[in-house]
Amino acid sequence: MTGKGGIGKTSVAAATGLRCAELGYKTLVLSTDPAHSLADSFDLELGHDPRPVRPNLWGAELDALMELEGNWGAVKRYITQVLQARGLEGTIVEPIFRPIAGFSLPDKEVMNAPYEFYQQIEALEKVLTDPTQTSVRLVMNPEKMVIKGSLRAHAYLSLYNVGTDLVIANRFIPESVTDPFFQQWKTQQQQYRQEIHNNFMPLPDLGFRW
Repeated sequence: MTGKGGIGKTSVAAATGLRCAELGYKTLVLSTDPAHSLADSFDLELGHDPRPVRPNLWGAELDALMELEGNWGAVKRYITQVLQARGLEGTIVEPIFRPIAGFSLPDKEVMNAPYEFYQQIEALEKVLTDPTQTSVRLVMNPEKMVIKGSLRAHAYLSLYNVGTDLVIANRFIPESVTDPFFQQWKTQQQQYRQEIHNNFMPLPDLGFRW
């Protein structure tokens, strides 16, 4: 699920996860948002590692700092060593380089980190561009700026061969609301809904109500 902040991505993702779990699929709902709210949606504490929510369903809120440490910790430690290098201690090791520079040559773990990172990126690209494994769903509200942002997101996704299979238009005022105060707002929302349909067809659109 992707879209601008505050339009309901997390709620839609949580609801989708619940339904997938009910259908018997082993499902992980993973939040990558810097300001996580998935735990609030499920009403329980979540962390970096997946936690069971209910049968067939797990939730997690990605911690970017933990990911950075896990993938680049060796590089960070080496850079710290270089910046903190003092004197000629440890000159049994690397008898030419270390006495001169004051720090060791990078070890195999440090040298392999960038290569392994790019390998992971390539593997991720294959998953994201494989329509049998990955699809993106655009979540939006019937608002001018949100629709424009979603159109740009759809263009970028298409540019990188990432498939979009559904548009979810969220936060429509229900038909049951008849108060005249909302009439102009409802009319405008219907116009935007038609705009969403015209701009994103032939993608199916799923409209929600408040």
